[in-house]
Amino acid sequence: MIKLKKYISTVVAGLVLTSGATMALAQSGNPYHNQGDLILAFQNPGGATGADQVLLFSLGSAADLYRGQTSNTLNIANLGSLLTDTFGANWYDSGTLYVSAVSAWSSSTSGPLGNQQLKNDPAGTVYASRGRDSITGFGSAGSVGWSGLSPTNLGTASQGILQVASDLETKGSTAAVVLSLSNTAFDNQNPIALGNQGTAYGTFTGGTQFQFGAGSLGSWAGIDVEGALDLFRLQPKNNLSGQYGFGDPTGAAAYLGSLVIGKDGSISYAVVPEPGSVLLVGGVGMLFALRRRFQKAKAVI
Repeated sequence: MIKLKKYISTVVAGLVLTSGATMALAQSGNPYHNQGDLILAFQNPGGATGADQVLLFSLGSAADLYRGQTSNTLNIANLGSLLTDTFGANWYDSGTLYVSAVSAWSSSTSGPLGNQQLKNDPAGTVYASRGRDSITGFGSAGSVGWSGLSPTNLGTASQGILQVASDLETKGSTAAVVLSLSNTAFDNQNPIALGNQGTAYGTFTGGTQFQFGAGSLGSWAGIDVEGALDLFRLQPKNNLSGQYGFGDPTGAAAYLGSLVIGKDGSISYAVVPEPGSVLLVGGVGMLFALRRRFQKAKAVI
């Protein structure tokens, strides 16, 4: 977790709002975004505030900072003020607000292994999230990942993810970038109709996003949790010498950990249950989950 803690300091220093919608010229490169970074994205289709905008945030290398971690990291960054400015003061209770996290570094599935921050991931490896409705059981998936995806499927997903990554890279100069829907590929890659998520990035049925709603998911590690995303890794190959995941299944979602969004806008990463939290939220978490599902059923987009 040392690398992730160092990244926290760097990203906080660069946490300044950049409005891509008002920029006349694209930046030559965003110093707070690199190839293979995990992109956290918020959108509010049909919402009263910010319905025409997307907030993109670079969380650092998916492979280097989030893969294989063994301890929780709290407060990676805080997006509270940006979320309020973009989607309104009560963004966390909005049934039309969604959040997701994805990463890819190459649309080819036959290229070389990634190195350095990519940590020997095969080309075409994808990281993608799914929303979970309970904070009980961190350390294992609270949602159902995908399986049976072909290298072609993952190549399609990578192409779409890299389009969104390009928006963050070329249209901003900070870790957080707010773009109008007309100025990003994000909404096209994440279709939503009547509150139902379509196939994300041309590959992920059921979408990759968590849908917010009235009420929290409960308390975890002192955080009033409003949203949670399971993070999965999917690889197209398992037979390359020196690769991460050698011999592991291909085209199947392997759970890594969960991203936690607090009511204050804090972003944390959970890979093991917080001590004492299981007893604290075990029953209450299920109650909140049922309440959240009821609220989602009532939401109209």
